[in-house]
Amino acid sequence: LLNRVPTGTIEVDGAQMQIGHVEVRPGSPPLIRVRLSAAQHPDVRQIDALKAIITKRVGEPIVLEADFILRR
Repeated sequence: LLNRVPTGTIEVDGAQMQIGHVEVRPGSPPLIRVRLSAAQHPDVRQIDALKAIITKRVGEPIVLEADFILRR
């Protein structure tokens, strides 16, 4: 699963964010933890869109945890 989670710069619902550190914990569904950084704090809609992108790449339902770093 870890290799299928996108990393680097990604555009999510009109906002660019950087996906850095990624962790995967096995389970049903698996827990995917990511560290995001961007110039503005993402809203819930953007986090839901990110979860949909990751779910599609992984090919199965996930639980997403996202830590956020404000980049200025």
